[in-house]
Amino acid sequence: MAVTIMDIAARAETSKSTVSRYLNGGSISQVTANRIRRAIKELEYQPNVNARRLVNSRANAIGIVFDDISNYIYGGMMAGIQSAAREFGYTCLFLSRASERALESESLSLFASSMVDGLILVTFAQRDPQDVRLLRESGLPIVLVGDAAGEAGLPTVDVDNLNGTQAEVEMLIRQGHRRIAYLQGPDNMPAAHSRQRGYLRALECAGIEADRNLIVRVNWTVKDAYRTVSRLVQEQSFTALVGSNASSTYGGLQALMDAGKRVPQDVAVAGFDDDPICEHTRPSITTLSQPLAQMGRIAANQLVSRIRGGPDNVCATYVLPTMMLRETTPKQESER
Repeated sequence: MAVTIMDIAARAETSKSTVSRYLNGGSISQVTANRIRRAIKELEYQPNVNARRLVNSRANAIGIVFDDISNYIYGGMMAGIQSAAREFGYTCLFLSRASERALESESLSLFASSMVDGLILVTFAQRDPQDVRLLRESGLPIVLVGDAAGEAGLPTVDVDNLNGTQAEVEMLIRQGHRRIAYLQGPDNMPAAHSRQRGYLRALECAGIEADRNLIVRVNWTVKDAYRTVSRLVQEQSFTALVGSNASSTYGGLQALMDAGKRVPQDVAVAGFDDDPICEHTRPSITTLSQPLAQMGRIAANQLVSRIRGGPDNVCATYVLPTMMLRETTPKQESER
């Protein structure tokens, strides 16, 4: 006998209307939501709902959930996802999580309402391992973009933060730089840790001992980076500065120029994330451009394959960023 909403309500010790509200994305208390999720898992409700929909009909739609759809970096990714989905005959339902505390596993309610056939969940912040396990254990077609919380049970697509940063720092080393300052990102951003490892690996491969006085933490805002680099340039000597995102790089650049440093003659500057501001500052900023549209297409292709019963290849795909050489670093011989 098929599991019903009433069965879930009884197991979760709540009302049928509360379960219905949860399944349709409504607001309920976190304690009750946890009981309902546990009941759904124990009763295997989600897989049964999905199976019935696969037999009877498809929504011909995929859901894409962003942690903050207002973030500029998601524009290219949305275009890539939509382009690939359209080629397969799928429409896209784009959603933004209403709260930083909202769990991505709550997006499973979209399956129960037959609104989508699969989900792409996008965040570059640190995911909750328990939430990722709930997604994996649902058995439904899901692809993660960004952090995977250490889980290997779902396909993941991300930019190659480590090797991209390493290549950028190695370029500066080839130009003769040995004292390279680094603006480390926030602890809750996995990309910040990967990018720092790339910086450290480049130094290690070149036989340069990392000077911890040249590694400073910033919170990825222009204001914080400006304040931090203004202090750093008074306390330490360095000939290059690497930022771990666009805002910190821009803030660091402004601090150097206000301190009377010539860029790139006195200090070369390079960063990560090709925000439009990087091209239009004076001097324009050398940076690593994330292949967002390509990442979106890869995620969409993997999801459609899973929806259609293709090989269940669970892997992490890393796409190298593109180095955009501009005025804040000296020209290479090939550019002259």
